[in-house]
Amino acid sequence: MVVEVEQQEEPSWPSTSTNPALLRALGETITTRREELGLSQRALGLEAGVERNMLRGVEDRSRRATIITLARIAEALKVPLSQILHQIGH
Repeated sequence: MVVEVEQQEEPSWPSTSTNPALLRALGETITTRREELGLSQRALGLEAGVERNMLRGVEDRSRRATIITLARIAEALKVPLSQILHQIGH
């Protein structure tokens, strides 16, 4: 007797290469919060321990940040990372 087992695909996050809206939303969310706090990119970068060029790249979608970098940015923006991720998901 042969039993066929159906393989299930693993769930995956939307690819940023096929979903530029995700990167745009992330950049806009970070920029908006940074401006609400009256911080320059340089000031936020110093507070977060992130190079200004990296921060600028995340905001303008030319660079992709690791989850650790995003956590540092969120902490410097005084919001939970989960809030940023929730905002970009909508």
